[in-house]
Amino acid sequence: MQGQDLTIGFEAETFCPKQDLYLSPIARIDISIKLPKFTIPGQSISNWDLMERLKKGIAPLEFASIRVTESSLEGVSLEADLVSKKIMRQVMKILDSLTVKVSGFSDPVRVRATEARCDFPRRHDWDLFFMKNKLDESKPGERPDTVYLEKIPIKWFAEKGCDKPNEHLFRTAMETFGKVRLVDIPSLDDLRKEMSPQISGIKPKAFSFGQDVFFEAFVQYTEYAGFAQAMVSFQNMKWTKKIDGKVFHANVKVDFDRTRHLSDSSVKRRQAEREKILAERRRLVEEEKRRIAEEEAKARRILEEKEKRREERERKRKEKYEAERLRKEQERLRREEEERLAREAELAKLRELETRVAESRHLLTSVFAHIQRKEDRRKEVQEARIRAEQRVVELQDVPLEDKEHVLRTMLLRQRELRMREELKEKMARALEQLTRSANGSEKKHETGSPNGAANSSSDSSPESESSPERIRRKKRHSTTSERTRSRIEKHKSTVTKSRSKRHDTSDSDDERPRKRRSKNSSSSDSDREHRRHRRHDSSESDHRSSTRSRHRREHKKNKKRRRSK
Repeated sequence: MQGQDLTIGFEAETFCPKQDLYLSPIARIDISIKLPKFTIPGQSISNWDLMERLKKGIAPLEFASIRVTESSLEGVSLEADLVSKKIMRQVMKILDSLTVKVSGFSDPVRVRATEARCDFPRRHDWDLFFMKNKLDESKPGERPDTVYLEKIPIKWFAEKGCDKPNEHLFRTAMETFGKVRLVDIPSLDDLRKEMSPQISGIKPKAFSFGQDVFFEAFVQYTEYAGFAQAMVSFQNMKWTKKIDGKVFHANVKVDFDRTRHLSDSSVKRRQAEREKILAERRRLVEEEKRRIAEEEAKARRILEEKEKRREERERKRKEKYEAERLRKEQERLRREEEERLAREAELAKLRELETRVAESRHLLTSVFAHIQRKEDRRKEVQEARIRAEQRVVELQDVPLEDKEHVLRTMLLRQRELRMREELKEKMARALEQLTRSANGSEKKHETGSPNGAANSSSDSSPESESSPERIRRKKRHSTTSERTRSRIEKHKSTVTKSRSKRHDTSDSDDERPRKRRSKNSSSSDSDREHRRHRRHDSSESDHRSSTRSRHRREHKKNKKRRRSK
């Protein structure tokens, strides 16, 4: 297809004025150039150089197109198209008298130009074809009624913005020669590519680069006259179209249908093949849908299984967590119950100990009150005697030496009384201190046991505080309380004995005659000194024993504190 800024020309015939389609005669010449013999081995010529020299030789005229058809050592054959017959004749006259200088040869070569022969089919050709094949001329498609056209430009019959030809526009153009029965453009049917070439109407192509520019079509006329007129009109003609002020030419190949493409049998075969392809496509679509559905079902099944496994794991985890929580709760309740029972036992022991201590205090208070009353009576009697003796001594007329001795004896007796008072106060303080220490140990044990239980419960398991430890603690506590009670009883007995001895001694001393007392003053003084020293030693021994017992108790408390820590 060529475009030139020229007019249609007077040689053009009308094809379809509505679509600016015309038929122009084919002006084609064959050019032959005979080459001399090659004298140099490996010598070559350039076909491009030859075409350029020919173009310069016919200037100012121009070739519409020129191409090399054959090239050999003897010569080169070319084919050239021209715009019109008139220009063709002028070019032929110029080329017949033209000599061309070829590079590599000393002598110029001559050029010969002749009009090209066209292989367009004639009436004799199709009559002979249908006669030889013995077809039924009464059936459409099996008689000379179908025109086959090839290399038709798509853009000439395509709507704006579309890249495929419009069957209606093409049918309108072909109805110029007669009534059209059928028009078939194979490229408009996407299923034709999947059919065999025998029934699809599409000729196989050796090369296909991108989108097609041309299309092929089958046109079946209702009457033979339309077919014959079309064949005669297209004979040795090229199609011409004006687009935007430019003239375009297309060498459309025209032939009669040799394949019975639009016969009823071929149409049915194509329809059956179409149904088969559509059924196969539907089957493939159904298989694809089924495959997708199976894959989706499989994916859903896998997801459901994963969800079930996840739920099972979650359920087991919750059950395990709940069992662990219940176990810990039961353990906590058991531990709290044990702690409560232990606290109740400790409180019962403490209450029992407090009761015993209160009873001991009451007993000691009553005993000490009795002793105090007895001692007060004895002191009053002793003081009364001393005062009586003093009065007697003062009234008696005794010698100075005896008087001094009597006074000394009285002073010693008063001193002895004071020492007794001091000793009694010391004993009362010691007894009070022992009672306080016993109460303090009980309180510490009472306040320390819950802390110890809490520490043991927080630091270790409930089994860490074993029953043997509580038994040992009970034994130590009972031993300490027994020792305290024994010491108190021993101390009371010692004090009672010493006081009874002193009272007996004082009574015996009072009952002695005054004269004998004055005579044996030296011996009585020595006895008193001896008894005083003995009482002092006994008080010191009691003090030491009480100190040792206090140290022993403090040592046990510290040891118990370390154990609890």
